[in-house]
Amino acid sequence: MTLPFPKPFIPEGPQPLLREIPPGAAYPVEALGPLRHAVEAVRGMTQAPIAIPAQSALAVASLAVVAHADIETLGGPRPVALYALTIAQSGERKSSCDAPLMAALREHERAQAEARRGAATKAHNQAVRLHIEHMERLKGFRVLDPACGSGNFLYLSLLALKDLEHRINLEAEALGLGRGFPTVGPEAVQGIEINPYAAELAHVSVWIGEIQWMRRNGFEASRNPILKPLSTIECRDAVLNADGTRAEWPVADVVVGNTPFLGAKSMKRGLEIEETERLRHAYVDRLPSFTDLVCYWFERARDEIIDGNVKRVGFVATKSIAKNTNLVVMRKTCESLKIFYAWSNEPWVVDGASVRVSIICFGKNGDGAILNGKPVLAINADLTNGLDKTSTQSLRENRFTSFVGIQKSGPFDVSGALARSWLIAPTNPNGYDNSYVLRPTVNGNAIASGAKDVWRIDFPRGPSESAASIWEGPFEYLIILCMMPKAPKWGRLRTSGEG
Repeated sequence: MTLPFPKPFIPEGPQPLLREIPPGAAYPVEALGPLRHAVEAVRGMTQAPIAIPAQSALAVASLAVVAHADIETLGGPRPVALYALTIAQSGERKSSCDAPLMAALREHERAQAEARRGAATKAHNQAVRLHIEHMERLKGFRVLDPACGSGNFLYLSLLALKDLEHRINLEAEALGLGRGFPTVGPEAVQGIEINPYAAELAHVSVWIGEIQWMRRNGFEASRNPILKPLSTIECRDAVLNADGTRAEWPVADVVVGNTPFLGAKSMKRGLEIEETERLRHAYVDRLPSFTDLVCYWFERARDEIIDGNVKRVGFVATKSIAKNTNLVVMRKTCESLKIFYAWSNEPWVVDGASVRVSIICFGKNGDGAILNGKPVLAINADLTNGLDKTSTQSLRENRFTSFVGIQKSGPFDVSGALARSWLIAPTNPNGYDNSYVLRPTVNGNAIASGAKDVWRIDFPRGPSESAASIWEGPFEYLIILCMMPKAPKWGRLRTSGEG
């Protein structure tokens, strides 16, 4: 292996700290095009080297056009941007060259800033005005429950209104409009309740809702609020005046409620005969006499919307609201108004008993509709969509060829599961098992809806209450459901001699 011949090191000797820089070429001022005259004018004003005002002019031009154009490069479009660095000795008037060339841009920026401030002030003032108007409208919003009971729906309505107001205040604060103190209070909900005890309980429910909401959201609650009067909840009949005329409702934006669940057959025993006749006479030109009690609330609510006193209504009603004689009020509602939201068959609990209900919301107008959670074009009077079968006419050929069928006067329908549990129970003390009073039953509505596993309690005609009680399971079931404190005569099973 041959090693390279080493070269001797020859020191260069001391070198100067600063080397001489040869003079640069003359600045190509003629290449500035339309900028040349401005550059030469600034040079004349400042006596600076021509390269300094030229650099400033190019930087200003780049700043002026960067927002208006891009250039195409091999890597794609890029902004027309120029990064300029001027190195000069102190006193060579760098700032003096920038100032006159930047003057027009500075003036443009000031004008734009002033315009933005003016627009921002105008937008802010408009936002403040809209916020105040919206809050005043919300403060004046009224919810009426014409069958308020102990105030459950009023309680929930008050909380919903207060939540909405609170959200608006928080968003307004985030936008710089200032955070307001809650102004929506118990006066926003109105109720009508015929039972004095329930009406007083509704007052308490509403105040409890107010106190709980204020404390939950960090606001000071009013002292001794339950002692304050709440005149918006009236204790009276919601559909009939004492003189037999139709009752009036207070003006409200919306009406909500869980309307009375009392069938047409049960009205005379539940309301007494005289009161039932007075009610039916007051609405004789509006509703068929044999309609469920809930229909009177629907008819009054429909009137309120047509008269312009209410915008929208949302009721919980018995499932039977959309069939038989009750269908009349639903047809009238669909003819003059629009059902925009409905659930046709939902589980509900009334006085501890599980029932099925319909939830119906209607008003003057609205785009589209929601039925059982799905969008539809329209909702028919029988709470279906598509082909409207409620307008069909009876066939003359079928006259005198049909029978009214089984007529019940109590809660005699039971589920198949409950009936079968009674069927396997031990024989009763009278020597009969429960199959003697139980019958499987099906009707046209059950076939159409698919609910076929239904049985009916069917006591033989003639036995006294004590004799019927020997069928222990079915009898106990009926006693629990049929006891009615308001009508002692009907608090027991009727014997064959009672009407």
